Amino acid sequence: MLYKGKVIRGLGNGKSKAFATINLDPNLWPKNLDKGVYASFVFIADQKYMGALYFGPRKVLQQEEDVLEIHLLNFDQEIYRQEVSFSIERFIRGVQSFSSFPLMKKQIEKDILAIKKVLSN
Repeated sequence: MLYKGKVIRGLGNGKSKAFATINLDPNLWPKNLDKGVYASFVFIADQKYMGALYFGPRKVLQQEEDVLEIHLLNFDQEIYRQEVSFSIERFIRGVQSFSSFPLMKKQIEKDILAIKKVLSN
């Protein structure tokens, strides 16, 4: 199933401290799915990209409200306010708490390796 939404501006922490993400309205998230990291595909202007999707709170910032953000593999463009479509392919892991951005970045690197394996098959 494809979900559609416009890219909204985030806090900018992903780009400066870990991995750049596109941010979407968290209300797009299906209520029957768990919070956490998922392998996904993102479609932008007829191009398909692998994505590391996260839905849940930003624990590293001690925030409790849920966010929906996707790190696009092999993509580095500003696309604020553009509409994108995305699919949710496979659950990778649940929400984790990290005491620092470097620790979170190490885990995301592992997540990306797992996502590449899942989406390449």
